[in-house]
Amino acid sequence: MSQPIDTAAILQAIMELSDQMKATEQRLTERIDAVDEKLTKRIDAVEARLTIVENKMDKVDARLTVVEEKIDKVDAKFTVLAEEMIETKADVLMLKKVK
Repeated sequence: MSQPIDTAAILQAIMELSDQMKATEQRLTERIDAVDEKLTKRIDAVEARLTIVENKMDKVDARLTVVEEKIDKVDAKFTVLAEEMIETKADVLMLKKVK
């Protein structure tokens, strides 16, 4: 008779361990889900910030293009003025030599 009791005790122990394993699995699943939710929120927040930064960078890039164009125009004006000034100085020098 001790053998059927031992078998029943073993089955009972297996059932208890199975219940404990299920409870542990449920707790771990809940924790994993909570961590996943937190990470998803953080990733979404980072992606939103990144989008904002990308938009700002696009605006800065557009402004920089405009500034570069203006600098090129001013540079061209200085070149023209310098050439005209050199020409005028050359004319003045030639007139001085004629006197």
